[in-house]
Amino acid sequence: MAAPVWEISVTTVVGFVVGYLLWPPRAVYWATLAPFIGGPATVGVVFFTAAVAGAVVAWHRPYRLSSITYGGLLAYVFGMLAIELSVPSDSPVHLLVYTALLVCFVLGAAVERRRFGPLGGSSTNDTN
Repeated sequence: MAAPVWEISVTTVVGFVVGYLLWPPRAVYWATLAPFIGGPATVGVVFFTAAVAGAVVAWHRPYRLSSITYGGLLAYVFGMLAIELSVPSDSPVHLLVYTALLVCFVLGAAVERRRFGPLGGSSTNDTN
């Protein structure tokens, strides 16, 4: 069964906001943490936070995993278009970073679905 447009729309907005808050263009506030725990650990914290956000979305709303995935993909496309149009970029590294954030977001939702299963037996929690 196809994912409902409402679920995809909501997860698109949530995915966009999560991506923007975790890795804002030109305002990488979390870089202040890097001198204390190191660059790789800091990036790990950011990616882990994206996974937790995905799990929270999947836990809070009984949306299909496919809706979360499609919404995340749309958020990625809209976000990359916004960055390309508004921020001059010297390299395409942002494409990789936001891809990793999207993957972590969806994996977090998938782990929540596998661990806790459907909330209240709802049939809207598919794994597609």
